Amino acid sequence: MHRFVLVFIFVITAFTASAAEKFLVFAAASVTDLMEEILKEYNRANSTEIAGSYAASGALARQIMDDAPAAIFISADPKWTDELAAKNLIDKASLKDYLGNILVLIAPVDSKLSYDFASGKKLSSLLKKGDKFAIGDPEYVPAGSYAKASLTSLGQWADLEKSFVRAENVRVVLSFVSRGEAALGAVYGSDASLSKDVKVLAEFPAGSYPKVSYPIAIIAKNKTPEVEKFYKYLLSAEVKPIIKRYGFSVE
Repeated sequence: MHRFVLVFIFVITAFTASAAEKFLVFAAASVTDLMEEILKEYNRANSTEIAGSYAASGALARQIMDDAPAAIFISADPKWTDELAAKNLIDKASLKDYLGNILVLIAPVDSKLSYDFASGKKLSSLLKKGDKFAIGDPEYVPAGSYAKASLTSLGQWADLEKSFVRAENVRVVLSFVSRGEAALGAVYGSDASLSKDVKVLAEFPAGSYPKVSYPIAIIAKNKTPEVEKFYKYLLSAEVKPIIKRYGFSVE
């Protein structure tokens, strides 16, 4: 009798544990706060246990190539979803432009610096000896890649190169500037809006860097009905007000 009861309890426990759908969303570091709010609301309403994993888009893409257990990928640069698509690692029908953003120049909130790209003034003239300019590493961090493209097109990259601190993701750039460890930084507008410790000096000129687009896709081997359900929720009208509140545009 006792043995039967124990087996019955085990079966019920196993069923309850499996009833809560669990999977991972890999997303660019710049969407951390947005995704955490979306996940909190969705998990509460659907009794799921979906979690987010956040880092530079390039680092996440390489983890997916190495068989990391991601179900959905939100990249800050189409380059990485295109690379995954070329390797047949994503469900190509699910690949869509999801979010938009802009690139901004920031400084610590108490900085006396001001700047206007239209003036033609060199950014290097704002930096005193030893001052640092924080950017994401252009090799892996889309915000850094966009910053390099813009500064190169404006003829300013070479002047600034020795002052760059290259960070592993855009949130680290924000942290460097907010703590005053860098005099300037290049981040997304959505990131700058999250911190009271930085101020926006200027927007990088439109057309000086590629359009900032965050594609979304389902990882092919981990496509399930529950993953598709959450994917559709991310694209729904219900989520759009949250997206806009965090400083992103809807593609």
